[in-house]
Amino acid sequence: MAHDVFVSYSSQDKPTADAIVASLEANGIRCWIAPRDILPGSDWSESIMEAIEQAGTMVLVFSGHSNTSPQIRREIESAVSAGIPLIPLRIEEVLPCKSIQYFIGPQHWLDAWTPPLEQHLHRLTATIKALLSKRVEGFDATGKEPRLKPQTDTAVAAPTPASAELSLTAAREETPVETAKSPPVRKFVWTLPLILACFLVAAAFGAGAVWWLINQPAASQKAQSPALPIKEGEPRAEQPKALVVPAFPGQVYHVSRQGNDANPGSADQPWQTLQHAADTVKPGDAVNVRAAVYKEAVTFTRSGTPEAPITFAATPGEQVTVQGLKMQPGASHIRFHGFTINGFKYWGIECVGNNHHLVFSNLKVEGGECGVHLTEGDSGKPSTHGAVSHIILEDSVIRNPQFTAVDCTPGPCNQLTLRRLEISGAGMGGEASYGADGIGIERGSHLVIEDCHIHDNGGDGIDLNSRDRGGRVPGIIVRRNVVARNRLNGVKLWAGGRLEGNVIWGQGENPLLVGIFPCRAEIVGNTIAYNMWDKDFGVRDYAATFGYPEESGPSRPEVELILNNNIFAFNTGPAHEGPTGIYLGPGVRLVEEHHNVFFSRPDNEIFAAFLGKTGQEISREDLVSGAWARATGQGRDDLALDPKFVSGWPKVNLRLRPGSPAAGRGAY
Repeated sequence: MAHDVFVSYSSQDKPTADAIVASLEANGIRCWIAPRDILPGSDWSESIMEAIEQAGTMVLVFSGHSNTSPQIRREIESAVSAGIPLIPLRIEEVLPCKSIQYFIGPQHWLDAWTPPLEQHLHRLTATIKALLSKRVEGFDATGKEPRLKPQTDTAVAAPTPASAELSLTAAREETPVETAKSPPVRKFVWTLPLILACFLVAAAFGAGAVWWLINQPAASQKAQSPALPIKEGEPRAEQPKALVVPAFPGQVYHVSRQGNDANPGSADQPWQTLQHAADTVKPGDAVNVRAAVYKEAVTFTRSGTPEAPITFAATPGEQVTVQGLKMQPGASHIRFHGFTINGFKYWGIECVGNNHHLVFSNLKVEGGECGVHLTEGDSGKPSTHGAVSHIILEDSVIRNPQFTAVDCTPGPCNQLTLRRLEISGAGMGGEASYGADGIGIERGSHLVIEDCHIHDNGGDGIDLNSRDRGGRVPGIIVRRNVVARNRLNGVKLWAGGRLEGNVIWGQGENPLLVGIFPCRAEIVGNTIAYNMWDKDFGVRDYAATFGYPEESGPSRPEVELILNNNIFAFNTGPAHEGPTGIYLGPGVRLVEEHHNVFFSRPDNEIFAAFLGKTGQEISREDLVSGAWARATGQGRDDLALDPKFVSGWPKVNLRLRPGSPAAGRGAY
């Protein structure tokens, strides 16, 4: 093999690609990159194809540029066809287009868009070295079909080497595994043959150490399905198709209720308690937990490393129940997968502070005072043990806590990602309360909440940055969520952020509050309709407020507002004194406002407090006649008409009917 790595990149990302090559080659990993390694006079396309076929792995420098590059797509397809392992290194926060996603959807992504780049290159180097060193015996230099290792008759009694990083991949397109037109199995890259090889060897040995390589069965998925089905017309939180774990340098241990903590922790001599496992594991180790109810609130003090995190996972297809997971100060680089957490009085998952790089996936958390609590201390005051950061909570269900389901009080929680969650029932055991939100983050930056279904909570759906009084918090992104039937507000962005592609309906009060503190807000492509209709818990309120003066904030918060491609329609129902429009405060500066649909209140679709001394009521006629555009210099292609949803209250379906005048606007 002439080189270890083929680097695929867009020419517009060449500085980053060069930095990647320099880092890898400084660590003894041989790279091939165009145009450096194309011989003078040789055919460019042939040189690239030959280099891909001879590579041990491909690193894809993924960005918005590479996402739209036909050449990159051809290189990816060639690598997949040749069975070359593919490592996508995402240097920008963009999602792959469908043609690229088809090939790399099942792969584990390395995210590298947060500076500095060097910290991500260390991880990339470790990943490549693990891939190159753990290849199946008989896997030839061109990456063709691997051969299974010979079986032996020796029983496995000791712990087996653990696999690398727990990767939960969620492809957005369901692709049949085998059809007449499906590509050959080899096109699913080398991880599938490796998984099958490991499974067969383990089956022959009778070992259980390969649990982490098995696709999750349907029964496991069904156990975590929402109690309340998502209505037709609402985006659905996608579930990961498989649990994939590449190689780590540690050990695999086993826990079973039939075990004994004096045992070595092997498959045939497992430990009995998770607490013993938590007190014993080292970086790179993995713990396989068999089905049982473990009446333990497990405390974690040990940490993994960036190259070798610690993994705790329930055996796929088996229900493992614990009474709590608590991260003590400093506990970091740990991953948890597949557990049910109930029977706790206070907090199901707790990160007290100074915790980072934690992943919680495919969990079911029920009851208690709070499902997931991040940082320890009093509201509005510094955290007792410091901030938490780089935490991912994904593909999980959190139901029926007494108070907020996911709570960062007092914070800060930085680099927090919440995705594909179903959150419901917070505070519904008693009177509705502002302390019973679906998600409540008092302080924190770089928060991403995406593809969640947050419904039927006693307080707000999503409440972010309520104690970041300085405003202008960077990196707040709320996208592609369904926020429905929460008793109070839908989404509150106190210090601004980007709200994109969300469906917000059925709230009891104002569905969207933005800019209580000074901020920049980007509100793009959302559908906000049929809020404040429920006769039991609805009240009359604005359809959305931007820069509304609150007692807890400045009297005139300065809000730079981008408001594009949204639908505001049918807000405040007949049970509550008639419809209401949106409110733009005295400190609002419209950076952009266009292609919106307003259809709630004919005489006052927009109250613009920043126009004149007393503000102005903007009617549908003002929108249609151009009076709004003349007053603001905005309003291009705004509409003031019925968007024609599939159905209204009470069987709400906010998709648009065929021929809708609002096509291309809103969340659908």
